[in-house]
Amino acid sequence: MTAAAQAFVPAGYGGLNWFNVAVQDTAANGRGGFARAATSGSYVAFNNNGTAAMVSGMALPAGGAGDFLFNSVALTAVYLDGLRIHVTGLRDGAVLYEQTVLADTTGPAVFRFGWEVDALYFAADGGVPAGYGVDAPYFAMDDLRINEIPEPGTLALLGLGLGGALWSRRRRGG
Repeated sequence: MTAAAQAFVPAGYGGLNWFNVAVQDTAANGRGGFARAATSGSYVAFNNNGTAAMVSGMALPAGGAGDFLFNSVALTAVYLDGLRIHVTGLRDGAVLYEQTVLADTTGPAVFRFGWEVDALYFAADGGVPAGYGVDAPYFAMDDLRINEIPEPGTLALLGLGLGGALWSRRRRGG
């Protein structure tokens, strides 16, 4: 039996939209790499049905693009060792970054990126069966680390506030 989605990651979780990303309780399904994939708690996200998955920034109410800084992620192959996971970073639909990483079922590996994007695309292929009786490119991810990128208007307001504070301080001291 292959991994089945217990539930899909809901839109808005972590400030992101999730497409074809399911969540698995590794305590309930410890089969394959799931047993070793969790780095915090017992839940991990995974590519449902072993097909491509996507994560994108939420559109902001003021019309912002939802850009974010993709710092790192822990990835584990679920059934195939030497699984190639192709990570693509996009902004406004254009590919800005591409990197292929290798994952095994033996445990998570943390990969660092430092990409400013509004969407991430994960696709997997290759690998060799690790003895679990499943030949499908499932991968689990945990500890997806992102930071919001402030909108230019926010940065301008911050700059004005700091400038005003410095001017006020200088005036009092002067």
